[in-house]
Amino acid sequence: MLIINVDDDADDREMFCEALRAIDELISCVQHDSGQKALEFLRSHPETPDFIFVDINMPKMNGYECVYAIRSIDHLQHVPIVMFSTAFNPHLQHPEEKNVTFVAKSSRFNELVESIKALILVPSPPAERS
Repeated sequence: MLIINVDDDADDREMFCEALRAIDELISCVQHDSGQKALEFLRSHPETPDFIFVDINMPKMNGYECVYAIRSIDHLQHVPIVMFSTAFNPHLQHPEEKNVTFVAKSSRFNELVESIKALILVPSPPAERS
């Protein structure tokens, strides 16, 4: 599984990748400190990520602008995007954005792990009883 994390805060990026390692050490976490760098990577990297997590409040290119640019790349139009922020107004979500989830970032490691796990892991169907 490949997960891209776009966040201008180095500590938040590191904690995010640590949380992914706590969920499953086989998850690849690719970090970018700006929307521009993430877009350069996404345009040139042949592998389609499984998820893209984007911080909303970033300088130069904010999270909404980044998501709009990501959606303009053909092979990324259906990749699930999580807009992740410590402070956002859920009423300002862009309902026209398909396959975008808005989640409040937690500064508590265990809460972060659980919120990411709930987003990226699909529960297994219950086993049939005989």
